[in-house]
Amino acid sequence: MFGKIRKYFADHKIEILILLVILLVASFLRLYRIADYMTFLGDEGRDAIVAKDILRGDFTLLGPRASAGDFFLGPIYYYMMAPFLLLTNYDPVGPAIMVALFGIATVFLVYYVGKNFFDSKAGLIAASLYAVSPLVVAYSRSSWNPNPMPFFSLLMLFLLYLAVKRKDLKVFALTGFLLGIAMQLHYLTTFVAVIIFFFVLLGGKLVYKKWDFKKIIINYFAIFGGFLIGFSAFLLFEVRHGFPNLRTILNFIIEGNQENTALNYSFLGNIWDVFYRLFARLLTKFPPPEQVNVSESITLQIWQIATIILALAIILFLFRFKDKLVVLLLSLWLILGIVLFGFYSKSIYDYYLGFMFPLPFLLVGNFFSRLSTNRWHKKVGLITSITAVAFLIWFNIQGASFRYPANKQKDQAKTIANFVLDKTGGKPFNFALLTRGNSDHVYRYFFEIANRAPVSIENPTIDPERKSVTDQLLVVCEYQECQPLGNPLWEVAGFGRAEIAGEWGVSFVKVYRLIHYQRANDFSLDKLNLNAHYENSELGITFQYPEEFVMKDETNDPSYKNEKVFLRLSFSTPEVSESAKSLSDFDWKKYSDNTISLKMLVMKNDEGLTLKEYMTKDFQGVGIGGYTPVIQSINEGLKESQIPKVGAFVYEGTGGGEHPKKIYYFSNQNYIYYFSMAAATDTGAQYTSAAETLFDKIVESFEFK
Repeated sequence: MFGKIRKYFADHKIEILILLVILLVASFLRLYRIADYMTFLGDEGRDAIVAKDILRGDFTLLGPRASAGDFFLGPIYYYMMAPFLLLTNYDPVGPAIMVALFGIATVFLVYYVGKNFFDSKAGLIAASLYAVSPLVVAYSRSSWNPNPMPFFSLLMLFLLYLAVKRKDLKVFALTGFLLGIAMQLHYLTTFVAVIIFFFVLLGGKLVYKKWDFKKIIINYFAIFGGFLIGFSAFLLFEVRHGFPNLRTILNFIIEGNQENTALNYSFLGNIWDVFYRLFARLLTKFPPPEQVNVSESITLQIWQIATIILALAIILFLFRFKDKLVVLLLSLWLILGIVLFGFYSKSIYDYYLGFMFPLPFLLVGNFFSRLSTNRWHKKVGLITSITAVAFLIWFNIQGASFRYPANKQKDQAKTIANFVLDKTGGKPFNFALLTRGNSDHVYRYFFEIANRAPVSIENPTIDPERKSVTDQLLVVCEYQECQPLGNPLWEVAGFGRAEIAGEWGVSFVKVYRLIHYQRANDFSLDKLNLNAHYENSELGITFQYPEEFVMKDETNDPSYKNEKVFLRLSFSTPEVSESAKSLSDFDWKKYSDNTISLKMLVMKNDEGLTLKEYMTKDFQGVGIGGYTPVIQSINEGLKESQIPKVGAFVYEGTGGGEHPKKIYYFSNQNYIYYFSMAAATDTGAQYTSAAETLFDKIVESFEFK
């Protein structure tokens, strides 16, 4: 065996030397400063957290969420990541290195498949161009579940070719196994499944020389059996949970998702777009269509025409190849891969073409190999091929990422996360990210590996005592005009009313430390006793108040958002009991709100104004604007309150003609206090003297410090 290997190396020295150079270049382009140039945003942070949890014993049967529908992929990618994350001591560069190694292996596989399909020259040309293609390299330098797809799709289809050619059920089963693995990487692997189906059917006709459906069906069963094994982790999750993802996927396929349909979608438009991008983006480094306007540039027009001519030429040369099984496989890969995108009604991104990445390189390798050995124009073909391949290699290598400044996303995220941890003072904290496209997983990963994970704020129905709300909220803002106070994001809103205790600029973001708003503390409710009897002659009922009113803190209610209001409490009578309702013929649905409503507001008196000065100057900003009678009362002179409070007055009358109202105002050098009582707006009921006495008692019970 070793003698055969030595003989092969001796007979193919130049070929092996060229291949080694190609692999070295591919390795350099994919691994050089990978930590500085890798993408590490929300998706990558999420994946790293799951892989880290796997290493710590928290296994999963569910993978990343698919981008096109509300369903999840299988977990295989997380388990592929975990060993590399461990080898780099939980540095996220580990999984990125894994993807780069898959990329390098794909370069070798392109050479090997090209050599077996066509010849050594075709394999070397295909591998050399694949090694330097900027788009291919870009998706080989970051950890993301679709990025290994070129390796698996090429290996799958090559094994399928061997299985059909050799009529080998074991290789069919291995192909199915790889299909199950790839199906967990990206849902567009379904396109590969369609290609496999038709190649087994039509390829079987070629090798069996007839339609032998019995053998073809057996081949399908072998593939399906291998698929079940490769897809078993995901299937186990589905069986245990009632097939939620499979049902969602079927619904997605049958009904579609019209809300996410691309605005410029058309069947033929998609076909042309994918056909052109397959060759232009991969072979000739044509810029993304959204970045250029071809009609305004002669250079771009020539570039585009040259790309189309090259694409048509290499396809034409494929159909002149003698091995019909190779032609069939590559034709189905090309035609079905493109046509199936015609049915795809959403935006098509470059990485969606990952399962087709190796294809144009195999085709162009065959084209230049055949052109260089054309017996009629051998010298011309050889010179043309060498020149064209050399130009494409040089032209594509100009797009190498390291020629541009590094993004250092991983290091930036780590720096920001460590800064946040430093500002917590070692105490528990809640965390929020204000962004326009990222997710907080990118920072949470570094929190978790430091064993300082933030506390997630639970919904009040789950956490009624709000134990998940800590004393501080650290907020990272990734855009300049960000305003953390009052932001509707749950991680901020759930924290409650807050004030900024610190603000710092770190890297490209701002970090805020928020603490709970410190309310006015010169009054107390200690002496409040609301055990009283209330009569409503209008409704003809009586009932006893419980020990306390129903009290609601509306300070953070967006409907009442006012920066000058420090506290807004609502006291209301409880809902009428069923027994009370049964004593009356009234339509209680019509009078669904509480009969009496009491409000209390506290406003900051920064300038230490008297009550009259404050109300006259800033009446509309204290949350009680619009009541003309109150304004008139101020202008005519304040009525002294019967309750002995410093600087107080009381207003009695109607609230803008809607319902009776009684308002107390108090002031000191620090705060303005506002108490109001009103009858329910939908009853038109006059509050009784008993109700007014109760209100006075409530107001009087507040003890001012």
